[in-house]
Amino acid sequence: MKEHRNQKSRNMPRLSCKHNTCKHCDAKFASKMNLDNHLIRKHPDLVASVSSKIHKCSYCVYKTTSKSNFVTHMLKHPESVCNYKFSICIHCNAKFGRKTTLNDHIIKKHPDFIPSVSSQIHECAHCAYKTTIKNYLAKHLLKHAESVRNYKFSICIHCNAKFRGKTRLNDHIIKKHPDFIPSVSGKIHECAHCAYKTTIKNYLAKHLLKHPESVCNYKFSICIHCNAKFRGKITLNDHIIKKHPDLIPSVSSKIHECTHCAYKTTIKNYLAKHLLKHSESVRNYKFSICIHCNAKFRGKTILNDHIIKKHPDFIPSISGKIHECKHCDFKATIKSKFVRHMRKHPDIKLTLNST
Repeated sequence: MKEHRNQKSRNMPRLSCKHNTCKHCDAKFASKMNLDNHLIRKHPDLVASVSSKIHKCSYCVYKTTSKSNFVTHMLKHPESVCNYKFSICIHCNAKFGRKTTLNDHIIKKHPDFIPSVSSQIHECAHCAYKTTIKNYLAKHLLKHAESVRNYKFSICIHCNAKFRGKTRLNDHIIKKHPDFIPSVSGKIHECAHCAYKTTIKNYLAKHLLKHPESVCNYKFSICIHCNAKFRGKITLNDHIIKKHPDLIPSVSSKIHECTHCAYKTTIKNYLAKHLLKHSESVRNYKFSICIHCNAKFRGKTILNDHIIKKHPDFIPSISGKIHECKHCDFKATIKSKFVRHMRKHPDIKLTLNST
């Protein structure tokens, strides 16, 4: 009987994904809000049909149904910063763009006031770690070897490959199971010059640079104060901090500050390197520590590379990008190491493949 049920389930169609479909261009979206946002951007004449709340910029024609997108956009207008409604910590006056991140700050910096936190608190079952941001808990849990076995992965129904998120699973389906692309619920970014598709926007940005004809049309993050171009919002914000310090309040990315001098940056690795210039900070430097052998490393990427080489049974716990050689068992989280390794295969064209 059980064998009959299993055979029946194998014969059933696997694709049954409820989409919110745009009736004007057949684009599919995972939620009604995303569909409404699409109507605003792609079919502005049909805005009247949008049922979600629309956030409108008072300085330009920008509209969106996504509050977080709207907040990010408003910070592009320096004149709006003074009127921007931040969530402010009453214990230290730190400012945050959202109530959830303010509450997460209270948990970490003012634990005596945790009862005042109104957001849902996600707690680790293995230690005292708490956060209001669900993704933070997911990343934290992978530090506990005992939790890896119970980690809820997104599993591909076509080949049983495991992924740490629906977006990466969808990207895998596009690349490895193209016949099942209609089952992908996330937004698909397509190359205008070839058949390349991905659900990960950064991957498309990197891919486009392979097409010289696309560079002139590449959507850079542009500094409104000096027109300098950057390939990402974080590097643009870091530029503002260093070149336009009077406009730091307009920076929306998290700012990492040195406790020994006035140095600031939006790029965490830059702060880590900077701190090593202060001899007094080395003793207190927060290393990434391997939970399997207590080895210390100056960054998560180097720690992950160590786990691959010294503790291969725990590779599923690695959250960083892994570059794998198609021609041997070599794996690395450090791209330069992977490139050096590929030179050992001189007759093979270099392609970066990752899990």
